[in-house]
Amino acid sequence: MKLALAALVLAAACGTDDSTNTDSLTRAVGACGPDETHVVGVFEPWPGAGGDNGTILISVDRPGNHTIVVSSHEAAKWKIVASNGAKVTNVYAVGMGKQSVSAPAGANVMTEDAGTTACGYTWPGNGTCDTKGLLRLASVRTNKHATSFHGCYQASSFTIGEDMAVTADCTSLERAGGDALRSIVTRCEPDKDESDCDGTVLY
Repeated sequence: MKLALAALVLAAACGTDDSTNTDSLTRAVGACGPDETHVVGVFEPWPGAGGDNGTILISVDRPGNHTIVVSSHEAAKWKIVASNGAKVTNVYAVGMGKQSVSAPAGANVMTEDAGTTACGYTWPGNGTCDTKGLLRLASVRTNKHATSFHGCYQASSFTIGEDMAVTADCTSLERAGGDALRSIVTRCEPDKDESDCDGTVLY
């Protein structure tokens, strides 16, 4: 089954935006169906931003059921919390380094062994990580297509807002090419047949 990028707004082509505070990257609660899957990736945690020994906090403030996929090239600890009517049902963690997860009670947590060659922190990827490959693997492991992807080189926290806009404390490193937060809505058409967009096929 193939999945392509869904159109963001109006006639705009599929693509990314360096700012998540734009209409093209927001959706009303329930607009993407009853279950959403959000993928968050970094190259490594950013302890300098207040991270606790390599811990990255993900706050889910969007009402509804969510699967959270987390990925770091380097070893990372992920702490996921939910509020505002959000329920985290599944968590999938994968990366080259060891990934550990603290999730809300009741969430099903699956963690790949260290060394799994799947990671992603920019779009569409680079020589270090293949973000499209990460999304493909995540779709197989979770049996769900990604609703959105958000990533940057280093961070210690991400917040998924009620309108699906994501904020993060990403660093800006010269070696990371400016390293703004990269976000994309990958699928938000639960009632429509899957279709290609700009010739880019993820699955």
